[in-house]
Amino acid sequence: MRTIGLAVRGQTAWGVAPPSTKPGVYLISLSSQADRNDATRPVAPVCEQAVAQWLALVPGLELDGKLGPSVNELVACLQGFWLPDESILYIGKATSLTQRLNQFFRHRLGNRSPPRRRPLDQSPCVPQ
Repeated sequence: MRTIGLAVRGQTAWGVAPPSTKPGVYLISLSSQADRNDATRPVAPVCEQAVAQWLALVPGLELDGKLGPSVNELVACLQGFWLPDESILYIGKATSLTQRLNQFFRHRLGNRSPPRRRPLDQSPCVPQ
């Protein structure tokens, strides 16, 4: 991060929003170290149970023009986007870091906006 002119102001574990309501750039990474790329995985860690729940929630989902793909087809598609030599999953910009990251933690796969019902950490594949 420092090599591209960004200062790392802190880091938190998944599910713990940073104690800052200020705007900023954030990244979600498999690595526990902000300045290292040490948690790469050869295959995308896609949870088949979560994908099955997603498909049940969005029955009109199309994949390559086909209505209602199977869990395996959707998992294979998602894994096709994986970069095995990279640990960063997402980079974003927020007007309030705490608010934006809390939206990630509450999001339910398949919903267009952050839900108010079920936090992501209750998903069947997120380690407790």
